[in-house]
Amino acid sequence: MSATLLRLPYAPRTRPSWARRTWQWLAQVKRVRDSRRDLAEMDPRMLADIGVSRATAQSEAARPAWDCSAAAF
Repeated sequence: MSATLLRLPYAPRTRPSWARRTWQWLAQVKRVRDSRRDLAEMDPRMLADIGVSRATAQSEAARPAWDCSAAAF
């Protein structure tokens, strides 16, 4: 059996559509929101394990979810 390449009848887009970029941004916002919620719920021992003070954790958790540095978007 010989290997053949699948040829598309059109050239693939080099940049995702606005809908895909929006969906990716929303998914990123959800991940940030969830991780900040987890950070806010950590006890002092867990924070010490990751090297974060309670004040830093609280200030990070207080930021809005869409305030993330997603340079790819």
